[in-house]
Amino acid sequence: MMSDTLHKPMPTGNPPNRVALRRLERGLSQGQVAAEMRITPGTYSRIENGRTWPSPAQVRTIAQVLDWDFGHLMVVMAEIWEESASARTEPAQEVA
Repeated sequence: MMSDTLHKPMPTGNPPNRVALRRLERGLSQGQVAAEMRITPGTYSRIENGRTWPSPAQVRTIAQVLDWDFGHLMVVMAEIWEESASARTEPAQEVA
């Protein structure tokens, strides 16, 4: 029997990154992961989207909840952080 999580629509807006995709594959909401971490959903969202860097203990908890290797998650988080930082530092486009 196939999981219902495979049939859930993807969220609108920015395409999900690898952490978000893994969370969705596991059938978890940001709020559920945040609850496991004992942080607010907003804080977890900022971590997942590379706007806040998590502590090593938080990365360990995320890795456990998402069933990922700690080192692999650190690499993925670093990629997300780099992408997020470059998006924040790109110069604004002029509007004609």
